[in-house]
Amino acid sequence: MAEFIVEVVEPSPITVTVEEPSGDVVVVESVLAPDAIEVIQEGPPGPPGPAAVGHVQSTPDTTWTINHNLGYYPAFVQAWDENGDRISGGVEDESTDTLLIHHTNPQSGIARLA
Repeated sequence: MAEFIVEVVEPSPITVTVEEPSGDVVVVESVLAPDAIEVIQEGPPGPPGPAAVGHVQSTPDTTWTINHNLGYYPAFVQAWDENGDRISGGVEDESTDTLLIHHTNPQSGIARLA
């Protein structure tokens, strides 16, 4: 785990200096308040986030079969009808690559999962 030295200098503007173990220094300054900090120098990009999949259900159906091929059970599943209204249905994981959304009435629309 990396250690950082953080120095906070007050009063306004509030300046935070972060010195990394490598010797790199990042200076962050805020003229408003500590919760409104502007980053003056960005650090390196972080790791990529989880994959997300979109699904279009053009034919109304009570069961949407979504072959997402994510290799895991998505934690996030949302669906919207053709009018853009949020709809809910029962989500059933068939496998780590396929899930079903069960609706009471036939629905068409879109789903997003991650």
